[in-house]
Amino acid sequence: MTAPHEVVGALTTRLGDRVVGSDSPEWLSRTSPWNVAVPQAPDAVVLARDVDDLRAVLEVADTYGRQVTVQPRGHGATWGLEGTILVRPAGFDAVEVDPVARVARIGAGVTWGRAAGALAGSALLPAYGSNPSTSVVGYLLSGGLPMFGRALGLGVQSLRRVEILTVDGHHRWIDDDSDPELLWALRGAGSALGVVTAVEIDLRPVTALYGGKLLFPVEAAHDVLTAVLTEGEGSDDELSLTATLIAFPPLEELPPFLAGRRVVSVDVLGLDRPDEHSAIATRLAAVATPIVPFALAPLDVDGVHAVLQEPTDPLPARDWSRLSDADTDTVHAIADVFASEAGAALLNVGVRVLGGALAREGDRPAIAGPIRETHVVHGIAIAAPGDERVDLALGELRDALDDGGPVRTVGTFLGHDQYDYSGAYDADSLHRLGLVKAAVDPAHRLVGNRDRG
Repeated sequence: MTAPHEVVGALTTRLGDRVVGSDSPEWLSRTSPWNVAVPQAPDAVVLARDVDDLRAVLEVADTYGRQVTVQPRGHGATWGLEGTILVRPAGFDAVEVDPVARVARIGAGVTWGRAAGALAGSALLPAYGSNPSTSVVGYLLSGGLPMFGRALGLGVQSLRRVEILTVDGHHRWIDDDSDPELLWALRGAGSALGVVTAVEIDLRPVTALYGGKLLFPVEAAHDVLTAVLTEGEGSDDELSLTATLIAFPPLEELPPFLAGRRVVSVDVLGLDRPDEHSAIATRLAAVATPIVPFALAPLDVDGVHAVLQEPTDPLPARDWSRLSDADTDTVHAIADVFASEAGAALLNVGVRVLGGALAREGDRPAIAGPIRETHVVHGIAIAAPGDERVDLALGELRDALDDGGPVRTVGTFLGHDQYDYSGAYDADSLHRLGLVKAAVDPAHRLVGNRDRG
């Protein structure tokens, strides 16, 4: 195989300083994914400005027998990218909102934080994810589990059209009429079917948007988790509830009442039914004495991420998740794992209430179909090198959720050690996906986090 420096040279001839090689001082920052526990060593990084840049990358890759992978922000990384050209679509940064049509067109380099900012004051809600640092396109191509998923369904159900460059050099917008099979696959397994440069998504009008975070001592975890299950089971689709066991590190920048402390958090988010949802929040707040006073507060579209406060800085992380029909025994077992000696390695464990639109067949055909389970459990640990406690902690979490059936999760939550989509989709869907891949990229020029073949 040709040496990496020759690939860098060929790219540089065509693209100049938009190419980063291993001798560049920018190399580590440009190759690093969000999960820094996954070291990446591609042949080169290209900071793509436009479609001509992308075509040049594909042509060089074809000439030198390399694969191409696209990482807008580096979330979901699973492997080292040996023998690949890594593309960061930084130049595709447009956000256009049509408030009359209730549609947004968003470029591949745009994060959910930026997209939400563009929608501030519009009273139009996207099916966005809980972390503002995640790219819109990357999130949607993995299925997308929205904060308001019970009301909106999976993120891919909002995906109207996709602008894509396929390996034959054809750049176009596709929809369910022009290329239904490719769009079916892109809605949940789209990381290596073409280079997606923009998406067009639906926006939902809302009359009221509000939320808040309850914090309780971890000693109340059994009661709090049980209450969340109970309230979630009987709630309407416009309410979103997530309970998370959190271990705050002993950092000076944290408030003294949180630094070094283990707590149970409840995120309450709602649409258009403030009276009903305030009553539910009041009942939850009465389960135990909250660490801080609580009330639901009005939110703008760009204010929801501030309530959730998910980490946005890169971390050396390991995670695991599972869809579950959680009951009281399940969540008590999860709380016991978190409180155990092994559980000290866990950064957090979240239990999100599903159902509603997530469980119903959507109007748009997608490989990411309905979720029949009522909850998803997601655990994250800091992956210090050689720390066997992480394996033990995640193993105990798996045992706590083991019901003897197959382990399945949503595509967005597939972990660092899951190199294909088999943990999210059934065999028939994966076979169909393989046929789409063979049709649009027979030489397997494009490769993603979940298809290393």
